[in-house]
Amino acid sequence: MRNFFIGFILLFLTACVPAVSSETVSLDRISANPTLSLNNEEVALITYNIGREQEDYIRKNLSKIKYLILNSPGGDMQFAYNIALMVKYSNIITIIPKNGVCESACTIIFQAAKERHASKSSSLMYHGVSIDIKVMDAYFKECPSVTKQCLQVFNRLKDLVKQETIRMYHVLEDYGLKHDVFLLLIKQPVDPNWLRTGNLTGYSEIRFTAEESMQHNAVTHIKEYDIRE
Repeated sequence: MRNFFIGFILLFLTACVPAVSSETVSLDRISANPTLSLNNEEVALITYNIGREQEDYIRKNLSKIKYLILNSPGGDMQFAYNIALMVKYSNIITIIPKNGVCESACTIIFQAAKERHASKSSSLMYHGVSIDIKVMDAYFKECPSVTKQCLQVFNRLKDLVKQETIRMYHVLEDYGLKHDVFLLLIKQPVDPNWLRTGNLTGYSEIRFTAEESMQHNAVTHIKEYDIRE
């Protein structure tokens, strides 16, 4: 699956106000680039996992991109942080389309924009940072039985996950997300029992609708962005 959704698409914009207005905008692929044009402004899309390809593309085209449409389950945290910094210091508007999702690392990029649009049917999902499954596989191969040494390694992994989770929420809050989201996930982040063994690769999660996300200052505008081929 390509990381960018490219080709000829239609983007329908419907403002969520009592007298609903709508506009159909045609977006055509610009040369060979996975970038689209909206009212002579360029639109970039991230519709799959976040990684180096997305960072490199946005960095290269940053001065031209006006809108960044996100429909992503997340991805690599460091690449998400890097993209978010670029978004923060630009005038890019982030958008979650109709029935779209912005999950995990995607929320960092979305939150970094000054103007954050979400369709009413979209959602945002937050959880803690998780250890790569390959790392966990290697750990269990090296530590097939519970020994003191293995427990020490495991505790270091837990500490790393805790630190990275707290770092992620500090970044989100620096970008304007309310602190109550973190408190909903982890009531006592200093409690050594907050991270259970089974949660190293699969956290409990918090999912908000677009309207709920406005209450937490994640979304600034609710508008319908319906993307289809």
